[in-house]
Amino acid sequence: MNIRLRQCLYGGMMLGGLLAAVGTAQHLEAVIPVGNMPEDVLWNPASNKVYTANHADGTVTIIDGATNLVRATVAVAGDPDRLCWNSVGNKVYCISHDPDWLSVIDGAGDTLLRRVRMRGCAMRTVYNELMNKLYVVCFDDCMVRVYDGGNEALVAEVSFGDLNSPYTLLWHPGSNRVFCTTSCGPQTDWGDPGSMDTSNGWCSIKPEVTFEHREEATQSLYA
Repeated sequence: MNIRLRQCLYGGMMLGGLLAAVGTAQHLEAVIPVGNMPEDVLWNPASNKVYTANHADGTVTIIDGATNLVRATVAVAGDPDRLCWNSVGNKVYCISHDPDWLSVIDGAGDTLLRRVRMRGCAMRTVYNELMNKLYVVCFDDCMVRVYDGGNEALVAEVSFGDLNSPYTLLWHPGSNRVFCTTSCGPQTDWGDPGSMDTSNGWCSIKPEVTFEHREEATQSLYA
């Protein structure tokens, strides 16, 4: 399998642009071989490296963003699907499922630091650099699990209760909040979001679509 990489200028900084297809207006700079069935791609600005999660062969390919050369291929646990960069520790997280694993790659040394066993069909992830926390959607368990960005220890499990399964995550750096969508919305009638009782920590951002978990003493998406 090949990916195509070109350099693009954005805001005065050279970024590594990954192209799945090249149109007539694009300039092809390199064709780079990676693993089989790459599911996700990530750029690490601290080390100027590009990563692909190769689902079919259980590896992550690491590419030098300056030379377009493959630096390393790291074997990870499970079938890799999603990548996420820890900017505080310069680590790359790879989420796999069937079975569920969190693989941690050193962004500077290109080596596997550790594997952390997960469960519940881990699907999506987002990193909060202000709190140094990783959030992982566990679809089958209907919850978001929170991991410490320093040692990848599980620090919290946020259950969605009577809501349908969580699906995607977004961290808002301005408000330091993590937003999560559900697949179908709540099972019960929440009524008018403006008059909703949020004492349990949940409030609706968009009715039956997007939810925010506010900070609580015992359990929080940014505890």
